[in-house]
Amino acid sequence: MPFKKQVSRVWNHWGHRGICNQTIQGVHYVENTSPSIQKALEGPVIGIECDIQLTKDKTPVVSHDRSLSRIYKLAQNIEELTFSQLNTLLSKTKADKAPIPTLHEILEHIGQTKQKKAINIEIKTPNTANAILSCCKDAINKNLIQKEQILLSSFNLDELQTCVTDATFEVAILIEDESTLQDKLEHANKWNVQRLHMNKNMITSTSRPSITQLSQDIFLYSYQSLSEIPEDLPPNIKGCFVDNT
Repeated sequence: MPFKKQVSRVWNHWGHRGICNQTIQGVHYVENTSPSIQKALEGPVIGIECDIQLTKDKTPVVSHDRSLSRIYKLAQNIEELTFSQLNTLLSKTKADKAPIPTLHEILEHIGQTKQKKAINIEIKTPNTANAILSCCKDAINKNLIQKEQILLSSFNLDELQTCVTDATFEVAILIEDESTLQDKLEHANKWNVQRLHMNKNMITSTSRPSITQLSQDIFLYSYQSLSEIPEDLPPNIKGCFVDNT
C-alpha cells in the first residue's frame, strides 16, 4: 500500500489539505482545492489528506468546513445547497479562489499519479461515511483508483465504525488530545486499527514514554513545514501531515 511504505522520516509525510493556505513562488494555494492538491502531489509526499462534506443532494465535496464563510466569505453551509447550487453560488464570487472539487474528481486525479500516491479522506461530519464509501467504491469500479490508495480517517467513532464494518478500506483513528486517548486506543485494539493520527501537541516529555509503547503506527498533524518536524520523535511515529510540502 502506498501509505505504508517506510522511507526516511523527513520524506514520509502527507500534504495536509493539499497545500494548506500557503504562498509558493508568488502563487497562493487555498486548502482542499484542485490546485493545492496538484501542487502537493508534485512534492515528495506519500499522499494528500483532504476533508469531506456532503451537499444537500449527498454529493461528497472537498472542504474542511461545513460553512463557506472562512474560505469563501459566504454565509451558507454546504449541507444546505445542492451541488449545482454550490457551483452556481461560487461562480458568482469575486474571490480568487478555486472552486470546491468533488471527492470523485480528486480520487480520479490521485489514481492517475505515476507513483500511485495515496489519499487520506477525513470524514468530518456525522452520517456521511456511507456516501463517502459509495463514492470511493464507484471510483474503484470505474478503474479510476486502486483500493490500496485510499485511507479513511475520522475523530468520530460512529463514522469509523461504519467504515470498519464495511471492511473495504484501511482506517485511521484521529486523536485530538489526552482526554480521548484511552477510549480511542480501546477502539483501535478492538477493531485492530493499526494507524493513529495524533495532534502533534500530544507529544510531550510526560506522554512520550507511554506513546512510545503503543503498537500502532502514528502520524502527527500538522506542521507548517518540514523544517518544523523534530528530529527526535519516538520510533513508532512514522510521519507527519504538513501544510507546505
